[in-house]
Amino acid sequence: MTTPDEFAPTKAVFYFRTLDRWPGGNADMITIKAVLRLSPGAAPELEAQFYRCFDGRHLWYPPRQVAVGSSDALAEFLGVVRSLAARGQSTLGSHPVNTQEDEWDVDWADSEVYFPATDDAPETRDGAALRLVRRPLPFPDFPPEPELERAFELARQLTGVGSVFQFGNTEDALSAAYWTTNGAPEQELDYPAEATPTYLPAETDDIFLELQAERAQAEAQAEAARRETLLVYRLDEVPEFLTRDLPADASVRRCLFFSTREDNRFLDALLAEVPEGEHDDTDAAMGIADQVTRIASQSAEFARALRPDKVPAGGSIIGGTYGNGFHGGDAEAVERWLEARGVERVSLRTFLDKLILLRAVNEEGAPLEQVDKLRGRGPAWTQDSLGDGLYVFERDDHDRFKLAQVAEAEDVPWLELRSEDLPPGVLHTVTVPGLPAEEKASQAADEETAAAGKKTSKAAAGKKAAGKKASKAAAGKKAAKKAAGKKAAKKTAGKKAAKKAAGKKAAKKTAGKKAAKKTGGKKAAKKTAGKKAGKKAAKKKAAKKTAGKKAAKKTAANKTAKKARSGKTKSK
Repeated sequence: MTTPDEFAPTKAVFYFRTLDRWPGGNADMITIKAVLRLSPGAAPELEAQFYRCFDGRHLWYPPRQVAVGSSDALAEFLGVVRSLAARGQSTLGSHPVNTQEDEWDVDWADSEVYFPATDDAPETRDGAALRLVRRPLPFPDFPPEPELERAFELARQLTGVGSVFQFGNTEDALSAAYWTTNGAPEQELDYPAEATPTYLPAETDDIFLELQAERAQAEAQAEAARRETLLVYRLDEVPEFLTRDLPADASVRRCLFFSTREDNRFLDALLAEVPEGEHDDTDAAMGIADQVTRIASQSAEFARALRPDKVPAGGSIIGGTYGNGFHGGDAEAVERWLEARGVERVSLRTFLDKLILLRAVNEEGAPLEQVDKLRGRGPAWTQDSLGDGLYVFERDDHDRFKLAQVAEAEDVPWLELRSEDLPPGVLHTVTVPGLPAEEKASQAADEETAAAGKKTSKAAAGKKAAGKKASKAAAGKKAAKKAAGKKAAKKTAGKKAAKKAAGKKAAKKTAGKKAAKKTGGKKAAKKTAGKKAGKKAAKKKAAKKTAGKKAAKKTAANKTAKKARSGKTKSK
């Protein structure tokens, strides 16, 4: 076993890696490599280089000597490392809980420190006498090592590496030191189109292959352990205003409706295995399902019930994209199928009880598609309706609140409302007052005056422009007369030159006729051969066209069959 005093590294190699970082689908992979040389009797030297793939562009930033002003951490870092080396293991790993839910500021996916066995050993894990690894996991199997966590805190101080967000925006000590140091410029690495790596290529950093495999395994385990939850309901549970236009005897009223996460694993199997019947009013029913989902998803509990794995720790999601619709078969058969497969079901009342449903109209009864909302002591916010003046508010956050029509004036009338006066599951139509008539007239007059002022300014500008235009026209006439004189002189000279050229052209034409007779025979022979080849190619083309039509008919039939069995809709 190595004692703390015996372990005296002369070089430490640091790696910091991250996988996808930016939300919205842009790939952003980073590898930082920093080498700290600890030669006896000499000051420590730090060299850094980066490799980055952003949205398909592969960039390499060559090695540069950097100074990050972190020598104070060196003594403690070496002390911690010697203590770790005394454990007698060549690889030590820490897997803390990944608590950072913000995609803009994720934790480093992998941090590693290698201590090469010799100065000439490869600066990779294969040449390391001691290797320290830190990889955050969403569900770690064991608690992190405090001593290892401290080693990586000191490693980041030594190298000047900040958070992923700080490095990506050149806000940490390492990136600042790198960009203020002279050195070779970055290089963009080109790959053939068919060989461009989606992630960092293996020849640059094979650890990324490990990270991708680990992440795929973790996602598969989470997917397998995930419990499916569906919102299921019948139309008699839906607020009356959503179904009033549907006939009372419509067959869809006997069907089971649902809302679910977009990537539900059971929905396709349900639609395929439980027979469905034919129904009228299908479009109206799908519209109701869409509206129910949009309303229910305004409750934070909706996302927590249907897709809890997507909700940030301590946060919430309002709205979002979900699958919804109805099953056209026997409702009880559908519920038995869901029960047999362990699919958890939640009722619509769970969410309606937590919401306030309002339809905001003006004094004339027209729906307001925007209102200003004031809640508590906070500022007023302009809020959009879900359509036709429909607004949905969370009951817990709206004990008392006010609504006003959106207007430029500051002194607008407010409608005060209390949640206790607005029972759940019912649509409440409220008239939001506007400005008094005299204020509206005054505001309209001000707007008219402002518009007239703009019109007068434009007219004056137009007259000024017209004067400039007249001056330019007069100058143009003088220039035109001068140009006409020059043109006449050129025309006379041109006639003389044309006569001389005509004589030469006639001589060339006579010689051309003789040559044309000689080539005419050759051209006729080629034309006859071309006709034969053209007929043969036309036959081949016609045969291909006929075959293409047959294949197209077959593909269209397959597409129609697949489309007919779909019963899902998404709403935001």
